[in-house]
Amino acid sequence: MSSPALIALRAWLAIAIALVEGSALVGCVTPEPTGDGGASFADAAVASDVGAPLDAVLDAALDASRAPDAGPPDDLAGAIAYWASVGSLAGVAALAADDEHRLVVTVGMASATASVDAHTLFNVASLSKTFTGAMILALAEEGLLDLDAPLSEVMPDVPVVHPRFPARAITTRMLLTHTSGILDDFLVLGDYTSLGAEDPSVSLEAFARAYLADEGHFGPEPGTSREYCNACFGLLGLVVERASGRRFADVAAEVLGPLDLDGASFFFADVDPARLAAPYAKSGRGYAELPQRGYAFYPATSMMVSLVGVERFLRLHLDDGVLDGERFFEAASIAETRRIQFPELDPRQALVWSTQSTRGARFYGHSGSSFGSSAQMRYRPESRRLLIVLSNSDAYVRSRFGQPAGADAIDAILDRLDRALDAP
Repeated sequence: MSSPALIALRAWLAIAIALVEGSALVGCVTPEPTGDGGASFADAAVASDVGAPLDAVLDAALDASRAPDAGPPDDLAGAIAYWASVGSLAGVAALAADDEHRLVVTVGMASATASVDAHTLFNVASLSKTFTGAMILALAEEGLLDLDAPLSEVMPDVPVVHPRFPARAITTRMLLTHTSGILDDFLVLGDYTSLGAEDPSVSLEAFARAYLADEGHFGPEPGTSREYCNACFGLLGLVVERASGRRFADVAAEVLGPLDLDGASFFFADVDPARLAAPYAKSGRGYAELPQRGYAFYPATSMMVSLVGVERFLRLHLDDGVLDGERFFEAASIAETRRIQFPELDPRQALVWSTQSTRGARFYGHSGSSFGSSAQMRYRPESRRLLIVLSNSDAYVRSRFGQPAGADAIDAILDRLDRALDAP
């Protein structure tokens, strides 16, 4: 294992141990009293595109830890600040919108020196997959890619063959729906993870060839089971390059650039570092700042995008491929992203997207989880509603280690956002 990979793995284990044992991490940001003793949750958030003052947020969190829990306040901004505190979400950008209303709340810290606002760039982890999926759709619309063609036809020089089922073709559609039989190996993915705000030096082809060469990375027969797979979207990045004859970055610029996603990118080199949220882990009563991470399988997990950028991306889907009055995708392509692809394998899995439930209503969306990153985006065509929660927190990672408060808080925020559209 390479030295950077070993460092990354040790960092992951250190975080995991801290989460399980509740121990403090060095470099944490801890709420400090300011003497006024009267900051409320409403003071800690604003329903606008301007982030809440950092001191007010930390004061509110401190007050909450001292006072009996009276539950969230009635107003939207106060409720979201409450759940951010209860869930130890360092920063939150949240949006609820329909055809009549647009409600934005930002709360907490983007970094030790900056508050979250609607233009803060968050690493949205697996939400990235939907952006890669849009690039795949664009190539299919151009006639450059058949989603159901064997990958041996798309890139004949890169063997994408299940070693135990070589006669069963693996297709792009299978990769997009986690039904290819290829499995995640998180220790190996750790080998392809680096610490720091640097883009990967390993090419998508090098990653794909090395990953596919290990027979242990294959599980069920292709097309017979759904197994969520990050590595598959690294492979999809190579599909983008081979089908287009261009670099992934160039295709991303051509497909996603015209959508004007508020400075979003898969690559650190392309984003404004002053706008980029720092990732945080809960540490005692405060937060430990974590390093940024780079991934050689970046089409799966590296998109950095703001609340405004995610909103525009969701509106594109809500309006069947039209944004700002201009058609970017065929309506049939967007409809395909909503169709349950293999209902006998998973009744919720559409094309990249999946169905999600908020207050009993079916939305289409995706979640994102990484160290220092937790995200949700959902849209419902029937009510034309959008719900977004972005956070630079480790909420979902903590949940995997038996600490569900952060994940529960995000669910509560989604619920509260949806309710707000009933009576804004």
